[in-house]
Parts: sequence; C-alpha cells; structure tokens
Amino acid sequence: MQIKFLGLFLWGWVVIFAHAGEGEFLRDGAEKSFLQDSSRVFTPFQPATPMSYTRKGLSIDLHRERVSNRLEILRFTFPVPESPDVPLVIHWYNPHPFQVVQPGPLVLVLTVTGDPNYRIAKSMCSFFAKKNYRCVYVERNAPPKVTDLDSLVTLPSFPPKSTISARRTLDALEQLRFKFPQDKVGVVGISLGAIDALLLAASDTRVAAVATLLGGANIPEILTHIHGLGVNDYKRSRLKKMERDSLSLDGFKVEMAKLSQPAEPLSYYGPNAIYPVDNPLSPERFLMINILEDPAIPKESSDALYLALSQAEQHPEYQWFRLHFVPDSWKHVYSMLALGQAKKDIQRHFQKFLRDSSSDVVPAEP
Repeated sequence: MQIKFLGLFLWGWVVIFAHAGEGEFLRDGAEKSFLQDSSRVFTPFQPATPMSYTRKGLSIDLHRERVSNRLEILRFTFPVPESPDVPLVIHWYNPHPFQVVQPGPLVLVLTVTGDPNYRIAKSMCSFFAKKNYRCVYVERNAPPKVTDLDSLVTLPSFPPKSTISARRTLDALEQLRFKFPQDKVGVVGISLGAIDALLLAASDTRVAAVATLLGGANIPEILTHIHGLGVNDYKRSRLKKMERDSLSLDGFKVEMAKLSQPAEPLSYYGPNAIYPVDNPLSPERFLMINILEDPAIPKESSDALYLALSQAEQHPEYQWFRLHFVPDSWKHVYSMLALGQAKKDIQRHFQKFLRDSSSDVVPAEP
C-alpha cells in the first residue's frame, strides 16, 4: 500500500514538472516568434469611452402636450440608470401628425443649463418643425446653482452622463418607432449642450452632422476665465475651490484637467485625444457658431476646438457673430439675440448632410 501511494505521489510530480516545462517552452517560443515577426505591430491599450453604456428596453410614459393640423408635441418620460432619482424628459415635435408622408430628417437639441423654461430649445424645435424636420429636445435637470466643481462630471445633468442620456433619447425614439435605425441625426448643442453634442458625435454612429452654439474646448481654461451674467456660479465655485485646496491658478488648471477629462472635447478630438472615437465624422460636418467677446467661452477655447476638429486641409465651418450695444458681461446670455440667423445657418448646414431627396423639407433660406 505504501509502495503504491509512493508511486502515485512520484507520478504526480512528474506530471507537474512535465506541464511546467511545456508551459515554459511555449512561452519562450511565443516570445521568440513575436520578436522574429516584424509584421506584428504593438497596439497600445485604449481606454473605453466614458459614453459606453448597456442598451436596454425603456419604460416610457407618453403624454400629448399639443396637437394641431401642422404640429404635434409629445412629452416622453422614462427612468435611466444615469439618473435613478430623476426621470429623463424629452419633447418630440412632429410636423405631420395626421399625414402619411416620408418623414423629414431628425434634429436633436441639447440645451443649456440656465434656461429653466427651455425657451431656446422650444424655439429651435419650432423652427425646424416648420421646415418639416422632426425635432426633439432633452430637458437638463441641472441644479439651480453650481457649488462644487469636484463633482461636476459625476452629475447626471453634466457630461458625460448627460451625453449617455442623449444616446438613450435616440434609443427611446427607435423603441417607439419614431426613428428608424438607419435614420441619421443632426445634433444642435448650445453652451454646455455643445460639449454634449461633441461627445455624442464621437460615440454614436447615428449622428451625421453637428452644430455647436457657444461651444469650446479646454474646460480648465474655460473655468479659469468664465464670468458674467448667468455663469457667475462657475466663477464663485472656482474661487471657492482655489481657496479651499490652496491652489494657484496653474494648480487649479492641473486639478481640473484631471477631473474634467471624461467631459473634455480634447480627450476625443485632436492630436492629444486619449479616448477612441466610434463615429469619426469629417471636419466639414461640424458647424461652430460663437459670439465675439463671450465672457464664458473665450476665443482661445473656441479656436482650440476648431483646431482639434480640423484634419489636414479640412476644417469645420466657423462663424463669429458680434453683438452691438450689449455689455461684455452679458454677451453669453444675450447671444440668443443672434438665434434667428443661427437657426437659418444650422438648417443650411444640416441640409447638406441630412436631407433625403424623398422628404419634403423646406429649403434653407440664404
């Protein structure tokens, strides 16, 4: 019995050593093969995009807000994992409620934080509905005041979580068959919504064209210079953080560069991008509209975005509006005085990349 046990014990060690030697041989062989094969190229690890999410069925509550012969407005409410306590609310503008027609292109409006009644988004969707576009805007359940910059990018109402909510908005429209998977979308992003629009365009292949109003890049630089009517909460939060953490201005920029990285457009566009882009759009599919002497988005930040979106000899369309007789500190908020012309320019831009020859879209005005 002892001899039999000893034999089994020794046989076990023989098997272990045999497998260990075989494993070592395979590892050495694999390493030698890799080094000898010059056709293999090492690909560095790329982090997953912060806008990655698991698509799932949504429990959607639908309410009709308004209907006439020429316009139907529906309100959708549904919970999303990014905001478990506050459901997402979107508003759908349908220009043909009682007609069976080829649907026009779809426009998604991602709006600002300081417009509680969504007047800008409503104006934008009403304009596009009159031109026979379908339009939807997303409510942004932002806190009334920004008090802590450290947690900004973790809030459901700020990128990148608000960008995922925009993706789920398109999911909801497809689930209700108000949008078909092959339909391409034009995205309008205003102020903070411009960052959402840029991140959405980088992550979602359903986006075909983008228009940013008051958009920019380099969030630390924006937060360093931001001031004026409607945005002074950000300035106060910056000063509070610098005092609390004993930061110099340069130290503040370094700290905010780390905190804002998932929401930073330069993390997705330009030579220093760190996240993969799932939907690489050509530069001419971007329209940038900015205001001169904007106290919230300095020209250097808008220029940085323009350069990041540019490739070789291709560039975004880049427009500047000047507001006369408006104090500089008011120009970010009062930039909507230029909204009438901006809407026409956005329609003209979308007409290039979204228009379907079978739909009855009203041509853009010159």
